[in-house]
Amino acid sequence: MNSSEYPLERQFDLASTLISAQAFQWREFNGIWVGAVADTVVAIRQTPSSIIVEDYCADNWSPQEYFRMRDNLEDINRDLRNDPLIDTLLAAKADIALTSQDPWQCTLMFLCSTNNNAKRISNMVLSLNRMFGVAVETPYGKIHKFPSPRSLSSATVHQLEACGLGYRAKFVRDFASIIHQGALDFKDLKKANYKDAVAQLVELPGIGPKVADCISLLSLDKLEAFPMDIWIRRVVSRRYYRLLEKSDVRRLLDESKTVSPQLYRHVTLAMRSHFGRFAGYAQNALYCNAKRLVSERTIAT
Repeated sequence: MNSSEYPLERQFDLASTLISAQAFQWREFNGIWVGAVADTVVAIRQTPSSIIVEDYCADNWSPQEYFRMRDNLEDINRDLRNDPLIDTLLAAKADIALTSQDPWQCTLMFLCSTNNNAKRISNMVLSLNRMFGVAVETPYGKIHKFPSPRSLSSATVHQLEACGLGYRAKFVRDFASIIHQGALDFKDLKKANYKDAVAQLVELPGIGPKVADCISLLSLDKLEAFPMDIWIRRVVSRRYYRLLEKSDVRRLLDESKTVSPQLYRHVTLAMRSHFGRFAGYAQNALYCNAKRLVSERTIAT
């Protein structure tokens, strides 16, 4: 086991970041967060001035990379200050980091996220890890690494359903087979531009536009991605309706209907055009404040 301490040079809240629905494998033990990342298991705790990491597989995992500590927040905030709401949110509180995850692991988690909530997603992910991942002994009990594409590609649909995946089981197995066979290279997706990366992702089993945007933002370095879930849908329809066609605003406000791929493209294109190259950072600020923003303005006027 390796233990390392990393000084904090900017605002950061470990707990708030790890429960912000960017990743779903983390468990908390009295202020210490334990989970599988990359090819290891780590325990992380925050002090007033640093992050302390215990790495149980000596994998040299870097929280600076995972939490994007090297991103230039001054440049990012400068780009986003033209939007008064984002400027206010960033000035008030900017301590929930964007994550930069392993693409295979990020995709696996977001395949479990469709029509789901955070607690159930977490249960699915941890069940997959327990059934198919390698166990690592820690002071917090056995914690299982993420399964490999090979192990999930050879699983039966019934085995995956036993992890609580339901209809997602076939998507997970088919996607794992694609990765195991080398038919998709995440390195190529990282090199591709945002539009090309998303276009390739939505051709894969179980991946629609929102999941593709989550994967692009959180594991492929596409900081212009603007994922739209139900809360961002509500914020956009109430706070940014002037950027949209009136017919699109009406469709967003009608939550009895799902967002069609066409409507999703229209809305997220408008938001990316508005926020620019760091739209993902704007989305993160809006998502983390969504409940308050929606309650303060209930209808578009």
